[in-house]
Amino acid sequence: MNQNPYAPPQAEVVDVTVDEVLANDETIFFPCSLLKLALMSLSTLGLYHIYWFYKNWQYVKDRTREDITPAARGIFAILFCYGLFKRIREYQETVSTNKLAAGPLATIFIFLNIAGRLPGLLAVISFLSFVPLLVVQHAVNKINNVAAPDHDPNAKFTGWNWAIIAIAVVLWALVIVGTNISGL
Repeated sequence: MNQNPYAPPQAEVVDVTVDEVLANDETIFFPCSLLKLALMSLSTLGLYHIYWFYKNWQYVKDRTREDITPAARGIFAILFCYGLFKRIREYQETVSTNKLAAGPLATIFIFLNIAGRLPGLLAVISFLSFVPLLVVQHAVNKINNVAAPDHDPNAKFTGWNWAIIAIAVVLWALVIVGTNISGL
């Protein structure tokens, strides 16, 4: 019983390189088609962003074994978007000559999310907050295609996706009809 009970646990730490991760034939980040990302973002008025960020941070946590909370990083996406975009850029640089503009994209994403607080019709530009995510997702899709060429690209819409889209169409129709009726 010569062990110190207050000593930190001893474990062998092995650094994993990007090449070793890519050799596992698994997707690196959350796969999603650009059409699905755009439609779900518009249909949910941006709530899909929370899910998108959550899933990407979950992939990061599973791959790196970091002690992070993907749900919190999804909910507070404007605080953690740059960190995720930067990680995606780092992986992109290993598989492509392109370089994701993590800083400007994060700035645009944050601005568009805050734009919902602008007065009047200026607030409408906040609906475009998914546009920077499309650029990021395009980079993610390229990374995933290199890492796992036969992966599921998550392009199909599930029953839940269609239900959300249908509800959004009905709600938008009600908004348009209500706006036109109140003008009479």
